[in-house]
Amino acid sequence: MRPHNAPRQVDVDSHQKRDQPNTDITAQDYLFGRKATVWVFALLCLLMVFDFADRMIIASLLPYIQRDWAINDAQAGFLSSILTIGMVLFAFPVSIVIDRWRRIKTASLMGIFWGIASAAGAITQSFSQLAATRLLVGAGEAAYAPASYAWISAAFPHRRLQLALGLFSASQPIGMAIGIALGGLIAQHFGWRYALGVMAIPGIVIALLLYKGRDYRTILPIPLPAQVFAGKALDSASSAMVQQLTHRQVIRQNWHSIRQTPSLLLTYLAAAMATLQWVPIVFFLPSYLHRVHQIELATASLLTSSILLIGIVTLPLGGWVMDRLTQKYPSSKLYIAAAGYALATLLYVLAFSLVSGLWLQFALIIVAGALLTFL
Repeated sequence: MRPHNAPRQVDVDSHQKRDQPNTDITAQDYLFGRKATVWVFALLCLLMVFDFADRMIIASLLPYIQRDWAINDAQAGFLSSILTIGMVLFAFPVSIVIDRWRRIKTASLMGIFWGIASAAGAITQSFSQLAATRLLVGAGEAAYAPASYAWISAAFPHRRLQLALGLFSASQPIGMAIGIALGGLIAQHFGWRYALGVMAIPGIVIALLLYKGRDYRTILPIPLPAQVFAGKALDSASSAMVQQLTHRQVIRQNWHSIRQTPSLLLTYLAAAMATLQWVPIVFFLPSYLHRVHQIELATASLLTSSILLIGIVTLPLGGWVMDRLTQKYPSSKLYIAAAGYALATLLYVLAFSLVSGLWLQFALIIVAGALLTFL
């Protein structure tokens, strides 16, 4: 996230610069003007919707896959988590590639890649083949979020940044809800293979539209060797070394900054623990409702998706509230986040340990999810 008064280290591509200056006062501090920024932002949000739809669809399909292939709960859990493993393995290397190349084109190509990988799951013939396709989906999605967040942080003015990030993050629960609800309905009527194939198509189409979106070029500090100051031209080997060292220096500097910021490290840890809470709940809630409360699978998927829809309100609302609150109390977000995570944990414990009634349990899960998405 860009500091409040920090200059933007970006440069709009020369072929994308406008011939005339932007005379719209309300849009002057948007990197590409308000209209162009909102257009690309809308495509990023839509692609994020189907990112999470393709990611979470497996939650509603697990009971059908278990029935067809006779896999146990441990294998079902692995099938749910293998996508995350792919994201973890590829997130850091692709983030480096993003900094050295194009954010929008990277997001577009990775959207096409994970869409094809997700659709390929429809023609798999074994558990291992399906797991491999889910791993590839995770690899593709690993590049999308870093590229999108970097672009949004640079393209929007500071006064709109938290709201933009909140709206973008709100695409996540929408996508989860769509993936689980439609996945369950399609699987019930046509089979789980059709669900994987059909849900992959919109993401591929949106990714193709995004490819021509406006982007910026990162300006990196390049240490100039002695030849430059002596008025001598650099050969190709020296130029390559300069570029390579520049990126290494930037990576080392960023890594050093992260290690020297305890609040950031604790935030990463808290986010990981929060994810450890809600991801298993979302993935296995349809199966849980079906087994424990004897609810039909399609209905269980719809109930699970309804829990996720609360994030449509809480995510942008949280961004809007934090925008205003941190203007007066800069440290307040840390205390609010800590209190919210603690309360959400308590509610989850109550829901699954001490409460047996369906609707009270359901209400506790909704409130806990609302807290996590608001923060």
